[in-house]
Amino acid sequence: MNSFLLRIPRLLALMLSLSFFASVCVGQVDRGIDSFKGLELGAATVNDVIARFGEPKSDKSAQKYSPLKLKDWFDVEEKNFRVLLFEGKNGIEGFNEVKFGFRDDKLVAVRLKPKKLIIRELFNLFRADFQYISRKNEKSFRDGTPNESWERDRPEKFPDLYYVAQRSPHNFAFAMISHDTVRALTVFRNGELDPWFIGSPDDEVKLVEVISRSLLK
Repeated sequence: MNSFLLRIPRLLALMLSLSFFASVCVGQVDRGIDSFKGLELGAATVNDVIARFGEPKSDKSAQKYSPLKLKDWFDVEEKNFRVLLFEGKNGIEGFNEVKFGFRDDKLVAVRLKPKKLIIRELFNLFRADFQYISRKNEKSFRDGTPNESWERDRPEKFPDLYYVAQRSPHNFAFAMISHDTVRALTVFRNGELDPWFIGSPDDEVKLVEVISRSLLK
């Protein structure tokens, strides 16, 4: 038998191994919520952002920064943030508005207002799954304490606006979701429309924010 034919199984095994190795490496490069378009929170500077996206619409120093969610978690009372705003002619593709927040010239927050993004597409933005958490589980979410009741506490119906979240060892991410009352199943009680609705995968993502754990109180 031809010696080359004898080597085919080995070659196939090698190709499969290389393919697996490549997929692992790609996973390691993917930073999830720790970066936005290659700009890593905690490391990227103002100059890095301008080099990546060009001049912003506005660049303001000595600003307060108001987090999208759970403001009492974060030390943001002082006016010591620099905020770059990208929108309009100075916008970033796919977004109506993007804000970058810096403290000591390090990127510590990114606020995104998508042009059109639905909740089932949220994974594609950061390659990370987001989850709903109830108010009573906010602390365990923040601290990373395992809590088996997260899924059990997930409501069967969602309000007009609700939040989903993700975390990493370095950052938190929050997304404000607008419930799609057109596609959702509405519920009536005593002849009046219930203010809560069953969640839909087509619910619209209104705002997304990634914020650094370095800002925690």
